[in-house]
Amino acid sequence: MLRVTLIALAAGVLGTGAGGLIVALLGRPSNRVYSPALGFSGGIMLAVAFLELLPAAVELGGALHAGAGLLSGALLIALLDRFLPHAQLASGNNRFMRVGLLIGLGIAMHNFPEGLAIGAGMQAAPSLGLAVALMIALHNVPEGMAMGSPMALAGMRRCRMVSLVASAGLPMGLGAAAGYRLGELSPGFLALSLGFAAGAMLFVVFDELIPAAQELGSGHRAAFGAVAGVLLGLLAHAWLS
Repeated sequence: MLRVTLIALAAGVLGTGAGGLIVALLGRPSNRVYSPALGFSGGIMLAVAFLELLPAAVELGGALHAGAGLLSGALLIALLDRFLPHAQLASGNNRFMRVGLLIGLGIAMHNFPEGLAIGAGMQAAPSLGLAVALMIALHNVPEGMAMGSPMALAGMRRCRMVSLVASAGLPMGLGAAAGYRLGELSPGFLALSLGFAAGAMLFVVFDELIPAAQELGSGHRAAFGAVAGVLLGLLAHAWLS
């Protein structure tokens, strides 16, 4: 249980923290870089959902349990998106500090179900949990950049900005602990948990990451970034399988 929680914390804190560190060292990236980076992030999450989480959920509990979990995860994130303060990733250009904090809240909200995916994956098979943790850590780097950029523009000290960005990954540890414990109940419940995490991730991809990548970029940068993310997910899946 402790090992699973620490792995998830590392994926969350180091992933988002790396994004903040990039901003602290290099400044806010241009939209030409930021757009494919967000697309890349979305591609990785698509690979996690369709190569790791949903196949495992179907194998453990069948398509019905996997589908019910997927729908529940998407609906929950949609409700959170509707009723809690939240800012789209693409809106971080003008409102500076407030936008940075709101984006951080959104990232923290999404990190809980991502941690759930790691914990449930670890319960199903350690190799599955590690693969999910690795790809989520990579996905979190552009999110950390999204949170850190407006804070840097607002004049926040670099060390404080990086610390705040990294702290947005903390809920991932709580989600992993919950996913691991819930997965102990039964194979059917574990399938629901994996499907739930996949649904939450897919909603984030289609509602935020891909639209934001398209809005910030021109041409096919976002699309090529997403394809590269899926390709990396395929390679990681083949390597860790």
